[in-house]
Amino acid sequence: MSFLLATAGVNAFNFLFHVVVSRLLGPSHYSALSAMLSIVALLAVPLGAVQLAVTQAVARRVDADEPIGLGRSVGLGAVYGFIAMGVVLAFTPVIDRFLHLGSWVPVFLIATWIPVATIGAVLTGAMIGEYRFRAVAIATFVGSAVVRLAVGVLLAETGGGVAGAVSATLFAQIVTTGILAVIARSYFGRAEDLVSLRTTSRDTLLSIAALTGLTALMGVDTVLARHYFTPSIAGQYSAGAVAARIALFVPGAVTTVAFPHMVAGDGTSAASRRAFVQTLGVVALIGALVAVVLTAFGSLVVHILFGSAYGGSNVVLGTLAFESAALGVLSVLVYFHLARRSWTALGTWIGLVIAAILVAFDHRSPSVVASILLLVVIALVVVMAAPAVQSVIMSGTQASATTFAAGDLAPADLDFTLVIPFYNPGGRFGAHIEKVLAVLSESGVTYEVLAVSDGSTDGSENQLESISSDALELIRLSENSGKGSALRVGLARGRGRYLGFIDGDGDIPGDILREYLECIVVNNPDIIYGSKRHGDSRVVYPPLRRIYSWMYQQMNWWLFHLPVRDTQTGVKVMRRDVLVSVLPRMVEKRFAFDLELFVVAMRQGFTDFAEMPVTIGERLTSTVSIRSVWRTLQDTAAIFYRLRIVHYYDRDVVAIDTHVIELSQQDGRDRE
Repeated sequence: MSFLLATAGVNAFNFLFHVVVSRLLGPSHYSALSAMLSIVALLAVPLGAVQLAVTQAVARRVDADEPIGLGRSVGLGAVYGFIAMGVVLAFTPVIDRFLHLGSWVPVFLIATWIPVATIGAVLTGAMIGEYRFRAVAIATFVGSAVVRLAVGVLLAETGGGVAGAVSATLFAQIVTTGILAVIARSYFGRAEDLVSLRTTSRDTLLSIAALTGLTALMGVDTVLARHYFTPSIAGQYSAGAVAARIALFVPGAVTTVAFPHMVAGDGTSAASRRAFVQTLGVVALIGALVAVVLTAFGSLVVHILFGSAYGGSNVVLGTLAFESAALGVLSVLVYFHLARRSWTALGTWIGLVIAAILVAFDHRSPSVVASILLLVVIALVVVMAAPAVQSVIMSGTQASATTFAAGDLAPADLDFTLVIPFYNPGGRFGAHIEKVLAVLSESGVTYEVLAVSDGSTDGSENQLESISSDALELIRLSENSGKGSALRVGLARGRGRYLGFIDGDGDIPGDILREYLECIVVNNPDIIYGSKRHGDSRVVYPPLRRIYSWMYQQMNWWLFHLPVRDTQTGVKVMRRDVLVSVLPRMVEKRFAFDLELFVVAMRQGFTDFAEMPVTIGERLTSTVSIRSVWRTLQDTAAIFYRLRIVHYYDRDVVAIDTHVIELSQQDGRDRE
């Protein structure tokens, strides 16, 4: 949080820097400054890559006891920084002519900035890798915010012009690196105790290449505007681009904070996948909201920030605001691919080349240039999101498949198995189990009840100690993994020719099982499911839950065309051959398990779904929250992706239980 707040402060101060300096310099000189700062951002890319590589190296050793030595890394950073400084100085005449600067001083100041910033990047990356965000927050806010604004305004006000404004960036970096160096000494131990930090060349080079492409894409339009348009028009375009970057203020900080978590397990762990999905959602939402506001109040924003001289900026502000929102999403995708060491992170270079070519062919107005950049960035997001989403889904799929393979289905020697998953179900749990056992005993079928504790912590498992029944078995899971995980374990252990499940909180009473057992005898359907929409259902349901349920079922109809009016009510029964065909293909561990059950069953040719009424009491103890709704929507999108895009559910699986073939033949069904 300290890092997020500091980053927001830095962005606000830097934005104020642009606002004040643009007024002092005027559009013509400000366009030159904006182009120079775009070059600074481009030169900062290798430094950002070094920072990421150091973060990766430190994050992967975060559990080690040895203190990390930065002496070697800082020394190498300084050497490479001075080499880069010499290269930039050698290209001073080229840069001067291309941007029509008329002076070599701004380029010299930028070149001097490089070695100082390189050392700062090493220190920043190491601290972030150890989650020392507060130290980074202090250094960046003092240097990059306060010092840069104060020095920049002072020099521009006293006639320093473009060179004075660029000098502020150099002074700011000197202060930031100095603070980081002082703080880093206390974080990384004494020299004699240090283990030298080493980064891999592959990580460093991949990060440099990927971030160079991303940063160049972010600033290419202002450079091209300076080249193709008059200085005044280019300055107005640059002001619009700066205002639009407000949409990147918070998303950029969120992505930086999330990166060490994306690195977890080489980018393949559950924590990495969760960090990616959550970051992508937050960045997309914030960027879109800011873009809408900037578009709606564009004229007012430009007038307040830059004054009447920049009135033409309003023409491109809305387009560039949405481009910035898309760039925020693209940044998350690039960082995610870097965490997984994937060459897909280099995809931004394709967009950069395409954007430059298109602008070269058509730059008749600033609006056209802005539209080209927006379309190119959106296309890149789509292209780079596909492998990222597939990688996340397939990683989760592999983990789930391993869980299932650990326990093959038991032989079918009973009529019915009922699985009751529960997680902190409350005081009615024991009575609910007793009622279920009584109903099944009266039915005359051979049965078993498997109560699966999904890592319960409220002592609810103890309520089963007083229940004397050979048909009841308690299965304990070590941690809470979701309803779907508990059901997978229980169903895989089941010995029934029909298997079902009912929620453990008692909201759905055990009495309704009588009708379900009768339906088995009379109709022998593929799946029996309880439905709140059945005409005979008696449901006491909060209005908000009704809205959630209705909207979710409408979405499922459009996505999957299921002949099912209610997928989520917590009671279902299925024939064993259906389960054997479906369960090995299923992935979901949480609330979307029920939906995936129907989707996979229908994909495998099972369509005889019997809708039955349910009774839901007034007291609802199921954990429905905004967070669970969001996760269910994520899981639903994943099911759609597996079904329609990668056709995961069509894969061949090995039959687990030979008894299924015998049962299928007895039922007169010819299934493979």
